[in-house]
Amino acid sequence: MDIVKTPPHYTQWEIEPVEFIMKNKIPYAEANVIKYVCRYKKKGGVIDLKKAKQYIDILIQYEYGEEHLID
Repeated sequence: MDIVKTPPHYTQWEIEPVEFIMKNKIPYAEANVIKYVCRYKKKGGVIDLKKAKQYIDILIQYEYGEEHLID
């Protein structure tokens, strides 16, 4: 198996996250949330969840302003 082309932390799904993201034209920050949440159990654990949270915080700040952020 080619770990670069078919990493097991993404190929566990019927549709790979990148395929879902590209076909639905999902913007960068939202795409990263999907990517990190889909792979956290098989790759990065809590670090990937924190990365997803960071992108969610970026979205909240961008869409609604800093006053809506929760620490």
